[in-house]
Amino acid sequence: PYPMLMLMALVETGTRAVMGAVFGPDTVSELDYARQLFPLLTPDMLVLADRAFDADTFLDALAETQAQFLIRIRISRRPPVVAVLPDGSFLTVIEGRTLRVVRATVAARLADGTAVADTWCLITTLTCHRTDPAGQLLALYHERWEIETAFLALRHTLCGRPVLRSGDPDGISQEMWAHLTVYQLLRTVMADAAVTAATDPDRAGFTTALHAARLSVAAADGITCTTLDDPITTAVQAAVLPPRRPRLSMRKVKSPTSRYGTTAGQGNRPRASTTITGTTITVHTPEQPTLPPLPEAIPDSVPDLQATASPALLLALAVIHAYPDQSWRGRDLARNLGINGQKALNTFGVALNTAAKRGHIHKTAPGTYTATPP
Repeated sequence: PYPMLMLMALVETGTRAVMGAVFGPDTVSELDYARQLFPLLTPDMLVLADRAFDADTFLDALAETQAQFLIRIRISRRPPVVAVLPDGSFLTVIEGRTLRVVRATVAARLADGTAVADTWCLITTLTCHRTDPAGQLLALYHERWEIETAFLALRHTLCGRPVLRSGDPDGISQEMWAHLTVYQLLRTVMADAAVTAATDPDRAGFTTALHAARLSVAAADGITCTTLDDPITTAVQAAVLPPRRPRLSMRKVKSPTSRYGTTAGQGNRPRASTTITGTTITVHTPEQPTLPPLPEAIPDSVPDLQATASPALLLALAVIHAYPDQSWRGRDLARNLGINGQKALNTFGVALNTAAKRGHIHKTAPGTYTATPP
């Protein structure tokens, strides 16, 4: 029943420190909020993001910041294959920019004997397979989940409740920035404590640091001490977490108002967190289609179209009719014609579908056409 607040943050892996954040009403899209964080990106950064950020225009704008990115895209997408690399990944062109795609199946064996597999499709500006092998990129993308623990600490551990107290926009803004400031201060002390103890920042407990900070405020303890002997640092170093173990569980949204479980589409993922005993990664090498050269002229076998037909559509029909016994996928024809960009691909696909409805070509499968009637 309450207005929802959307928070978009740029978080550093390892320390999970917030490098920047924007927030506002949930009527604004995630992509619009994420674009507001672009000024914080620098060429020495690698941005990790999930499937909500795979829009072509967003990827192009992100690449314009000169920062590298490694983003998971929807498995249903079929980027055009420009060149296949030795490690099984391939180069593609999106919005006129050369990118690299890695498609692989990640299979995990669990301690209870269950086998779980999922297919990932990653797109990145790291186009060299020698310096950045496909297996290394897949392992690196797994670190993206650390931002989820940062949001967990912000929303639940630090706030203690999902409802903010303020009742007006200015108060909400002040309260949210206060939470972010306290969170960032705690993460800074935790990172310093980890460096002093010569351990990984992942092993510093946020809950431990928060409890120590609250006790220090209540008892006015450690006000004049140095950074190395303050109560928070001492508490964090005394309660270092064990090394992180690989584990897997079902992804679900906890809704207190729903009586039904959210297990659809989860396969055989375990409900509880289960230790992973082994992982196998299989990179899928795409088949690069061999496309014939474009005809110099439209043959007479192509039916007459309206004068409004685009040259790209006429050439595509010419290719289809020049090889009547072959089925053609729309995205392969688009690549051969130099059509890039999601909007242009969608327009080209609609044009092919319209030509099929008018009987100029025949549709044999989704996005697949031929000159010979099936």
